[in-house]
Amino acid sequence: MCEKKAFTLIELLVVISIIALLMAVLMPSLQRAREQARAASCQSNLRQWSYFFTMYSHESDGVFFGYSVTDHPGLWMKILKPYWRATYDLLCCPTATKPWSEGGRGIFSAWGDIRGGWATEPNEPAIHGSYGVNNWVLNIPGGFGPAREADHWKRIDVKGAGDIPLLLDCVWVDGWPHHYDTPPEYDGQWDGGAFNNNMQRYCTDRHRRALNASFLDFSVRRVGLKELWKLRWHRSFNTNVVEPDWPEWMSGY
Repeated sequence: MCEKKAFTLIELLVVISIIALLMAVLMPSLQRAREQARAASCQSNLRQWSYFFTMYSHESDGVFFGYSVTDHPGLWMKILKPYWRATYDLLCCPTATKPWSEGGRGIFSAWGDIRGGWATEPNEPAIHGSYGVNNWVLNIPGGFGPAREADHWKRIDVKGAGDIPLLLDCVWVDGWPHHYDTPPEYDGQWDGGAFNNNMQRYCTDRHRRALNASFLDFSVRRVGLKELWKLRWHRSFNTNVVEPDWPEWMSGY
C-alpha cells in the first residue's frame, strides 16, 4: 500500500520564506517601473498639448493668446478646446488625477473641479487637471497683476525657446514665477496667494525629484526641482542669482 506524500511544515515555511524574499526584491523594481510608466505617460500628455499650442500659434501668425482682467488665465484649456475636444484624460498627469473635491491631497491631487464661463461651456461637465501654463508666454496687453507686458514672450519664434517653460506639472492652472521666489518649505506647500511666490505651484516632486515640462520650442523633458530657478520664465528672469536657501526636503536633490 502506497504512503501518501505531502509537504512537511518546514518545507512549507521554506517555500513561503522564499516567496516573501522574492517579493521583497521585486517590489521596488515594480514600483519604479510603474513610476517610469506614469512619467512617460505624463510626457506624452505634455507632448500632445505642445501640438495643440503649435496648431493655435500657427493659425495666429505665431502669436499666443491672452486674456483680460475679467478673464481668468485658466482659459488656456478652453481656448485650445477645438484641438483637444473632450479628451479630458490629457488634462491630468497620471500621478495626480484625483481633485480636491474627491479627496485628492498634496502634490498628487488635481486642481478642480472647475466649472464656469472661463473654463467650460454651458452644460459641460466640470473639469480638473494637474498641469499649469507659464503665464509669461501669453500675449497679455499691459500685463496682468504685477506682471509687465515687456516681460512676456508672446510668440513662438523667440531665441532660446528650448529653455522657456510652456506647460508643466503644477498644482494650479497657471503661475507667474520670479527669480526671487523661494522654494516651498515642504513638498506640496503653496500659500503665496494669487501673484506671490508662484514658483511653489510648480516645485512639486511628482517624478522622483523632478517634474515634467514642455517648452516654447515644443520639446518635452524632465526637469529637476532646483533647475526651475535656471529656466527663462520671462524676459527679465535672472538665472544667475545666488541660489535660494534650499529647505531640508530638497537638500539632497
